[in-house]
Amino acid sequence: MRVVHVLHGLSPGQGGVLTAALDLCAALGQLGANVEILLTSDASQDVAAENGTYPVRRFPLDRWGRLRDASPAQQHAYQQYLAAADVVHLHTPWSGRNMAIASRLRKLGKPYGVSIHGMLDRWSLRQKAVKKKLFLHCFAARFLHRAAFIHCTAAAETKQVLEVLPRLASTVVTLPCVFDAGPYLPIGKTERPAGEPRILFLSRLHPKKGCETLIAAAHILQQRGHKFRLVIAGPGTPSYVASLKTRVEQAGLQGITEFTGMVLGDEKLQLYRQADIFALPTQQENFGIVLVEAMAAALPVVTTKGTDIWSELEQGGARIVDATAASFADSLEGLILDSSERLRAGRQGAAHVARWLDTHRTAEGYLDVYRRSVAQA
Repeated sequence: MRVVHVLHGLSPGQGGVLTAALDLCAALGQLGANVEILLTSDASQDVAAENGTYPVRRFPLDRWGRLRDASPAQQHAYQQYLAAADVVHLHTPWSGRNMAIASRLRKLGKPYGVSIHGMLDRWSLRQKAVKKKLFLHCFAARFLHRAAFIHCTAAAETKQVLEVLPRLASTVVTLPCVFDAGPYLPIGKTERPAGEPRILFLSRLHPKKGCETLIAAAHILQQRGHKFRLVIAGPGTPSYVASLKTRVEQAGLQGITEFTGMVLGDEKLQLYRQADIFALPTQQENFGIVLVEAMAAALPVVTTKGTDIWSELEQGGARIVDATAASFADSLEGLILDSSERLRAGRQGAAHVARWLDTHRTAEGYLDVYRRSVAQA
C-alpha cells in the first residue's frame, strides 16, 4: 500500500503540523509501510533539510493548487504520481492546494483523508471568524465531507469538529499524534539540580500561549515570598518578545527570569533536565507536543483546557486549571513548596505517556485507517 502525505513546505515555520506529519511518516516507515511525501512548496521556501527516511517528490503549486510549471510533461508526471497512490493524507482544512489535490484524487477514484490539526476548534474559528465561516460554507465543508476519513488527535477536538460539521460523524477517527518518548524518559531517572525550583515555559511565543498569564502568576508567587526561577523558551516576533520582557521588568521579575529564544535538540533536552515544573497557560493547542514532552521528562505539568488533550494529560496527573494568573499561582505554589509531590507527579506522568503513546500501537492505528479507506474506495 502506497501512502502519500502532502506537505506545503519543510520550514520550521510550519510548526506542529510539520512535526506531527514527519513523525508519523517515520513511524509508518518503521512498520514497513510504503510512505512518500509530496511537497507543494518551492525549494527556496524550505529551511529544514529533506529527511532521507522516506522518498520526497516536489510539485510546486500556487495557493489554489495549480502547478507552477504547467508544461504538458509536468502535468502528466503530477497526474501519474497521484494515480499511483493508494491513499493520500492531507494536513489542515483551510488549504486551497489541499482542495485542488482532493479534486484530482476524486476524479482518479483515490481516497484521501484530512488531519484537522486543531483548526476547527472554537478558539481557532473565532480568529478571522467571518472569513472562515464563508470559506467553510463555500469550499471547505464540501472538501471535508468527501474525505474517506477526518483525523482528530483527541476526544476534545473530535467533539468540537462535530459541533461545526456534524455530518462528519461517520468518517471521523480519533488517534493521537505519534510521539517518540525515547529521548525524554531517561530524564526522569536523573536527579534534578539543587537550588530554587525552576518553572519552565517552552513554546512559540504568541499571545494565545498565555505567557502573560504565567508572568502575572510569577509576580503573585513572588509577592507571597516564594523563591523560584522562571525560564521562558521559544521563538517569537521581536516586538512581542520585547513586550514580554517589559512585563517581566514591570513585575520586578527580571532578576529571576531568563529568555532563551528558540531551543532545539540537545539544548531543549537540557532545559527539561534543569527544570522542576512545566507551565503552559495556553488558550488553544491541538496536541500540544511540548506538554507531552514535559510529562515524558517526568516534570509535573500545569496547563489549561485550552489544549485538546487536556483530559488525557489529566489522566496522567497533570494539573488542569483555569487560564488565570491566580489559578496558576495557586497550583504552582503547591509544587514549589513540595519537592516530593513534584517527584511523584513527574513519575506518574512519565509512566502515563509511555502507556498512552506507544509509538508502534499508534502507527498501527493509522495503518488500519488507511486500509479501511482503500477497501471502501
